[in-house]
Amino acid sequence: MAQHLQPDDASADSHSARIRRALDAKRLRGERVGTVPIGWRLGDDGQTLVPDFDERALVARVRRMQLVERIPVRTIAKLLADEGVTTRSGAPMSRSCVNYLIQREFDED
Repeated sequence: MAQHLQPDDASADSHSARIRRALDAKRLRGERVGTVPIGWRLGDDGQTLVPDFDERALVARVRRMQLVERIPVRTIAKLLADEGVTTRSGAPMSRSCVNYLIQREFDED
């Protein structure tokens, strides 16, 4: 029977510290770290964030439908799916995606 080795706490901490240092170094060089926020997309250089006005309009529409028109999230998701609106990955809009758009803030910079 094969034994699976578990890393000890010291090596796990060391690994976490290396990752943290690498990400900090990227930030210091001005490189993007993490996912592209809602309402933004990557510029032609693959690093700079530029406003995505279509996505911002969708977020505003979804929020208005739920917060002003009081349309249930499930209904919003169905309406968007029926219109062919998809997520960034191409998946149909789900209730959880709609909830995310309603609750998530984006910087207006």
